Amino acid sequence: MDNYNNQQPPPQPPYGGPYGPPPGPDRSVMSLKDWIITLLLSAIPCVNIILLIVWAVSATGNENRRNYARASLILAIIAGVLSFALSLLMGEVLVDLMNGVFSNYPYY
Repeated sequence: MDNYNNQQPPPQPPYGGPYGPPPGPDRSVMSLKDWIITLLLSAIPCVNIILLIVWAVSATGNENRRNYARASLILAIIAGVLSFALSLLMGEVLVDLMNGVFSNYPYY
């Protein structure tokens, strides 16, 4: 009878839910195979932008892949802005060069 009174209730799962803790980011180290697949998928045009955005905003995906995707997107945005600025600059230089070359020729 003493054992019956000393029994403790079964332990509750973490966070009190029946399904365990809420899903969080996967913090496991990515294998070489995972990195090769990630880099191959990142090399496919148009698919890479979609996958990088999905991986960057995923709350439950691998944390290493998420950080890689965020860094790749940031570098792509910087490269796009610099390319646009340099193309404007080169366009201006080309227009000025053409104006200088053709200004010495008389119009007929």
